[in-house]
Amino acid sequence: MYFLAYGLLHDGELSKDVVSSAFEELVARFDELDATRRAGYLYSVVRNKCAAYYRKQAAHDNYAQHYLAHAERSQSIDLLEHQERMEAIQHAIDQLPARNRQILMACFYSGKHYAEIGDEYGITEDCVKKHVAKAIRALRTKIVKTIDS
Repeated sequence: MYFLAYGLLHDGELSKDVVSSAFEELVARFDELDATRRAGYLYSVVRNKCAAYYRKQAAHDNYAQHYLAHAERSQSIDLLEHQERMEAIQHAIDQLPARNRQILMACFYSGKHYAEIGDEYGITEDCVKKHVAKAIRALRTKIVKTIDS
């Protein structure tokens, strides 16, 4: 399984993490799976986790490109206007529901993975994704309203 992950990810440590996580899932569902299907299940989980890593990396890269584009534009903005926008962003973050704000901060400021955040808060990885998406939507709406007014 490690070689499968390594062949897809080209990163030894990341491959070990993916395989370890896949085995954790296999152990958690061990009794549910037929003995003849466990190897195939493990293979599928490793492959899917590698694909999920690339999806998350693509989203992260997209945000990084957006940030860089914004940074280039903001160089032309004077310092006062920049400070006002940053205050608006911080104000919008402060207005988020506590759970969304904490999860957003853990994801973007602390750089934690969705799985780590899920373990920390006792929720699933999908639930973390939903919290982040909801927070980003709310921030966009609040910031656009603030900037337009």
